[in-house]
Amino acid sequence: MRQIIETLAGTIGERNVTRPRAYADATAFIERSLPSASRHAFDSGVNIEYEVPGDEAIIVVGAHYDTVAGSPGADDNASGVAAMIAIARTLADSQLKHTVRFVAFANEEPPFFATSQMGSFRYAQRCRERKEKIIAMFSLETIGYFNDAPKSQQYPSILHLIYPSSANFIAFVSNLKSRALLRR
Repeated sequence: MRQIIETLAGTIGERNVTRPRAYADATAFIERSLPSASRHAFDSGVNIEYEVPGDEAIIVVGAHYDTVAGSPGADDNASGVAAMIAIARTLADSQLKHTVRFVAFANEEPPFFATSQMGSFRYAQRCRERKEKIIAMFSLETIGYFNDAPKSQQYPSILHLIYPSSANFIAFVSNLKSRALLRR
């Protein structure tokens, strides 16, 4: 995973609409990292998909590969992409009950964030149009930060009363509707 993060954040660096060459290099690197991956181009970006087949039920494991302007994006989100690639490689030759799709999403950061040009939005739209049976989605996001120092982790509102103050963990988070899935 370290090599993937170093390539994306170090060798390639900032990758977004303001750095089109680096963005294209990141796309190509992820494709090379997942042989037989397919690319799904849309108006303003390219999603990369790798599938481990199972039944018609689909689990999506995704991570975005673009960065905010001015950042090499080691934590946000080369760490998520590296974990996604590692999991995909581990499961590549497995016989799975459900199909697992690994998707590297384009355009999750500004200026595309919260617009119809987000790669994840486009991917979900495509899945809906194809009437695919998506039963779960796991988003690997900013998992590369670790700090044992007290108060290195901050939360919105009153959540600090429930959760630890050190950023030395990985959290699994869901909305209320998906709590049963989270607990499995």
